[in-house]
Amino acid sequence: GPEVTQALIERSRQPQAADPDPVPLSPREQEVLELMATSATYREIAAQLTVSEETIRTYVKRILTKLNQPNRTQAVIVALRLKLISLD
Repeated sequence: GPEVTQALIERSRQPQAADPDPVPLSPREQEVLELMATSATYREIAAQLTVSEETIRTYVKRILTKLNQPNRTQAVIVALRLKLISLD
């Protein structure tokens, strides 16, 4: 009923103290994101992580989906804002 909906809304408003990470990115996805932040190309990222460019594209797609962003640039901005990655 409506009270369940209300409870869900209330719960979603509260910050999740138990889980400080708002988006569960894998360590590898974080790595890819940090390299994206340096404006490395897919080929450069692939070379650095010793995987194929295709693999990097898959990671990027997954990152964009998880962060709900339309492109790399926005994903990097959001990740920085959420402190999922840092530039230092």
